[in-house]
Amino acid sequence: MKRPPLYVAVHEAGHAISMLSSHPPRWEDHVSLTQLPHDALGFTKGNARFNSGMAEQLVAAGLRENLIAAAKADVIDLLAGPVAEARFRRECGATRLINAHQYAKILAQADCALPQDHDLAKVHLRLHWCDPTIVREAFIDGWKGAEAVIKRHWRHVVAVGRWLHRDGHIEDAELFPWWKERVPIALR
Repeated sequence: MKRPPLYVAVHEAGHAISMLSSHPPRWEDHVSLTQLPHDALGFTKGNARFNSGMAEQLVAAGLRENLIAAAKADVIDLLAGPVAEARFRRECGATRLINAHQYAKILAQADCALPQDHDLAKVHLRLHWCDPTIVREAFIDGWKGAEAVIKRHWRHVVAVGRWLHRDGHIEDAELFPWWKERVPIALR
């Protein structure tokens, strides 16, 4: 099997580092370039905070605001991959923001033609569930949040990206201790 380009590994590392730096850290099973769903180049497997299948029950239980917060936190994790990849490809901040506005415009549409397992399709689902009238604004907020996480942890994103590119697969049992050893609690 041909190894994907390094930017794919950095993309997945962006997701992984965002998940590790969240409060509390989001559980990850693995980050991989080898154990992939159909047609994927890379994959970060972990648990989402937002569960659309449970949404009705959680709203009925009075937890709508909690579910909105979970969806918006997931959006940052989902966008951290594309942000890390764009930064690694040396796109300047202005170009990344222009692209973010283009994505926001596309995702504001009710019908999104992206494959269901695509990062942006998952963002689309979450933001439309929260409030379809503010998708553009919420997307830009999520993008800026992902930019902040990636900027704060850039050297860790690149290090995990290089590790993933070299090994092809990293289990949580390896990644979480690596993270705890290298990143002070104040930066997590």
